[in-house]
Amino acid sequence: MSDLNIDLGSVFVKKLGDGLSFSFWKDIWIGEQKLETLFPHLFSLEVNKDCKVVDHCNLNNGPHTRTWQWRRPVRDGAEKEQLDGILNILRHFNPSSSNDCWEYSYPCIRRHIEGRTLMSVLDPVCWNKLIPLKVNIFSWRLAIDRLPTICNLGKRGIDLDSTQCPLCDDRLESLQT
Repeated sequence: MSDLNIDLGSVFVKKLGDGLSFSFWKDIWIGEQKLETLFPHLFSLEVNKDCKVVDHCNLNNGPHTRTWQWRRPVRDGAEKEQLDGILNILRHFNPSSSNDCWEYSYPCIRRHIEGRTLMSVLDPVCWNKLIPLKVNIFSWRLAIDRLPTICNLGKRGIDLDSTQCPLCDDRLESLQT
């Protein structure tokens, strides 16, 4: 995969189950960042920096029971703030009884495949969130010549009485006319 410049970390995502496989501090398993990055003071206090998620979030002790192994008690100030922050993040998290696993992200895989196999002369579509969705779709269909003009309908095998422009009845109705 590395020969094709496919970053497996962006294609496959971790799905946490029982927490036996993922590092509590060093893996991204909750949120968007590693907990060691978000809570550096607590990470420095941790006795076992390679502990697993199950070590701090264990269903056997109750759903919201957290067990910590600090080298000394947490002090007021930044350490206390970080402890409150991590407890706030973990308050809605409950591990499940299923095994940890990896899942793939279909849109990510599709982008990788399309980027390597499909050659497109069009620029990527830039959707504008400030205008209505139907205007974005109309602009996109206009750019790829997919508007239902009489000419395009005829190309798709739709039986029409006439392929002439219904307004002027002079020439073929297409995007250019």
